[in-house]
Amino acid sequence: MNDALFEKVAGICARKEMCEYDVRKYLAKFKSLLEEENNEIVAKLKTGGFIDEYRYATSFANDAYKYNKWGKYKIIFVLRGKGIPEIAISSAIAAIDEELYGKIKKELAETKRKSLAADDPQREKKVKAYMYGRGFVE
Repeated sequence: MNDALFEKVAGICARKEMCEYDVRKYLAKFKSLLEEENNEIVAKLKTGGFIDEYRYATSFANDAYKYNKWGKYKIIFVLRGKGIPEIAISSAIAAIDEELYGKIKKELAETKRKSLAADDPQREKKVKAYMYGRGFVE
């Protein structure tokens, strides 16, 4: 195993949350690494506590709805795409502050409504499509 690369990746994981998918994507940049070496590095990062799918999912969900203003469905979709276990995704979604989430949802809808012409017959349909795109389905 490449110890220098492990130290580099461990340093990155210590600074910001990364899931296994992100680490493997980063390691793929190094063409000289064998799949076996990648697996060893990932396994060592997991046992060292640098990679934790539950912690990552919670952090990702929190940042996504607070800063990116994403809805639950978009967050779920992205986390599934990264191969995060369903139980971790459910836990992360359950940890979302419903009051703040509702406030963000309402603000986004109002901002979109204001950006559209008041006499537009498609106004509400456009707002709904916008909200669906942001992951607010309910």
